[in-house]
Amino acid sequence: MAANKIDKEALKKNAFWIGLGAFVALWLVAVLVVKLSADETPKNDWEKSKKAIETAQSGRPKNQSFYTPWEKHGEAISGHKNTIWEAGWQQQAGIYTWPQGMPWR
Repeated sequence: MAANKIDKEALKKNAFWIGLGAFVALWLVAVLVVKLSADETPKNDWEKSKKAIETAQSGRPKNQSFYTPWEKHGEAISGHKNTIWEAGWQQQAGIYTWPQGMPWR
């Protein structure tokens, strides 16, 4: 009859480990249920869309005549940005003091 009794002190001492074991077992069951009952349609749609994007990208022009207008536009934007920054710096030039002999530009 002593073998049928549950040691309540041992259960209290090991409650964390018992709970952790139950959690892991339930988590594994949940993962298996999700994996086995998953619908393949979204995955197939994603793969089909990815293949279509890769196919569309392969036809893009890769020569210099494609990049030249973008580089000119980038240079124009960069020049305008530098002009604006220079004007902003000139407005704040009196705020900062520099040690004698140290160039600020």
